[in-house]
Amino acid sequence: MMYNVAAPISRVKLEHIALSIRKFLSCEDELYLPVPEIIELVLPRLNPDYQFLVLTQAELGSNHGMSYPDQSTLALREDVYEGMVAGRGRDRMTAMHELSHLFLHHQGGLGRTMSDYKPQTFRDPEWQAKCLAGAIMMPSTMVALYDTTSEVATVFGVSNDAAHYRRRQLQAS
Repeated sequence: MMYNVAAPISRVKLEHIALSIRKFLSCEDELYLPVPEIIELVLPRLNPDYQFLVLTQAELGSNHGMSYPDQSTLALREDVYEGMVAGRGRDRMTAMHELSHLFLHHQGGLGRTMSDYKPQTFRDPEWQAKCLAGAIMMPSTMVALYDTTSEVATVFGVSNDAAHYRRRQLQAS
């Protein structure tokens, strides 16, 4: 089996990267990030090579989104795009997950390995993007202000599953 591997990044480092990204995007104090605006309006101004594509299910298949860091390209399946624009939490997180790949792996930082086992968690690009997306969407200091998973999901505009995962992650650290 073939696995992608990335340069190792700790959860602590991902938290710092997320805060830096929020500050860079001038969103450090916002609870509900304007994900569609970031993807469609802000990023093209920051990176002239950046491309955002909305593709059909025939083009993306079962993938909800794809990122191509070496091409500065992010693609979302059209139903996911529509859900993101409508504020559906799962789709907002999917978009931020794909965007996190661009932030983390833009300099060709991915390799492939043939192996019978998955790479260590901190070298798994999917884990890295999931953690970074969660930290960008739900900063730890802000999550701490809310008592329940449903409050976190509502305030930050993410799914209950994402809010639960993030709260569990923060409680473990």
